[in-house]
Parts: sequence; C-alpha cells; structure tokens
Amino acid sequence: MVIVAIRCFLLIMTTIEHLFREISERLDHIEQLTKLAAKNVLTLDDVVLLTGLSKNHLYNLTSRNEIPYYRPRGKFIYFDRAEVEAWMKQNRVNTREEAKSQAAAYCSRTANTYKIQKWR
Repeated sequence: MVIVAIRCFLLIMTTIEHLFREISERLDHIEQLTKLAAKNVLTLDDVVLLTGLSKNHLYNLTSRNEIPYYRPRGKFIYFDRAEVEAWMKQNRVNTREEAKSQAAAYCSRTANTYKIQKWR
C-alpha cells in the first residue's frame, strides 16, 4: 500500500514538474514577443519570431536581396520592422468578393467598348 502511494506521489510530482516547465516556456515566449513588440530595429532572431520563417530561409532571402535588411559593419544583419511588415504584405490575394467585383467591372467596361465599336 505504501509503495502504491509513493508511486502515485512521484507520478503527481512528475506531472507538476512537466506543467511548470511548460508554463515557464510559454511565459518566456510571451516575454520575447512582448520585447519584440517594442522594437523597431530587429535582429535575425527577432525576424524569425515575427515571420515564422527559419533562419536558413531568411539568410537565403537576404543573400538574394529579396527582403530589405541592413549590414552596418559588414557582420551582423538588422531589419527595419516596418519594412519587414511591408515585405510580408506583398502580393496580396483578393477575396472572392473583390474578384467578383473586379470581374463585373471588367465585363461592364468590355461590353461598353464592344457596343461602341460595333456601332461605328
């Protein structure tokens, strides 16, 4: 009976330790994101957090000059938050409603042009 109680106690302690570790990791992540929100000049690690892209992919983007970045002393790279956010918002895809509206406007213009050309 004592052995069962000890095993239950150890299981509960292990579970509590795991929960504390998980809570601690989440709090650390929240702290990183909070600090990130206040920064305008970002490091590579900050951009990884902001975009969700890997470091390797970001290095590839910088080497191909596909993302704006700064290299003030030739070693470390930095990013401007506004430029990274603008870069992330490139190539916007229209919603279905926007596409329908544009298609209707195009058809309307095309039909009017066709009618004008037909009567000349």
